[in-house]
Amino acid sequence: NRVEDMLFEKIEKRRPNRLSNLEYLGLDMVQAGNEFGPGTAYGSALLKVGGAEQRLGLVEREFVGSALTGYVQPMRKFLDTEMKTITREKRLLENKRLDLDACKNRLRKARSQEGQTSV
Repeated sequence: NRVEDMLFEKIEKRRPNRLSNLEYLGLDMVQAGNEFGPGTAYGSALLKVGGAEQRLGLVEREFVGSALTGYVQPMRKFLDTEMKTITREKRLLENKRLDLDACKNRLRKARSQEGQTSV
């Protein structure tokens, strides 16, 4: 399912709507409850728990969707745009620091040679 979702996302830019595991469990429990009969204690319990599992699955799907839009997409946008700028500036600063270190070393050598020639 994950590979299929990834391919659909790349090709069609959206994922197919698929039930979650909790929703499948809820559907199976409701179906089994209907087979046992809603009048039996076991059947009515399966129907109640199956309905609760379906609602949990729906809430889970909504949570994942809201987490995606509220956290993952802004983070992805930040990483795609701002991180490129940050790494470029970091590389520039690192090069300037290396240039400064090289200049300091040349100055130190020049001063030490100047001190040796005057002695």
